[in-house]
Amino acid sequence: MAKNYLEAVGNYKFEEGRSFVTDSSQIVIDRMVSIVKVMSEEDKEKNLPVEIIIKQVTIDKDTAFVNFDTKSPLYTHNGNVYLIKQGGGKWLVDLRKTFPKKTKKQS
Repeated sequence: MAKNYLEAVGNYKFEEGRSFVTDSSQIVIDRMVSIVKVMSEEDKEKNLPVEIIIKQVTIDKDTAFVNFDTKSPLYTHNGNVYLIKQGGGKWLVDLRKTFPKKTKKQS
């Protein structure tokens, strides 16, 4: 599930990527779409195709942590995503945990 999501989003197939995330993560996909809309087609094509390599998966009950590498013609990136097991046993990416809100530092 994580690899399917990462490959879809990494290759700008956001509507396909939506099917792999929790309902509360849909707003993050919306933001990704907004950001990519301002990119030229030429810039997008320079970054394709994207390859995802799953490095490690750690499962703890109904949550999973996936460490991965993204490789494209322009960059290599290491990242993490979190998944939550839904009713019926389906695993979905939880982007709220993948990209947690930042809190302000207390002075």
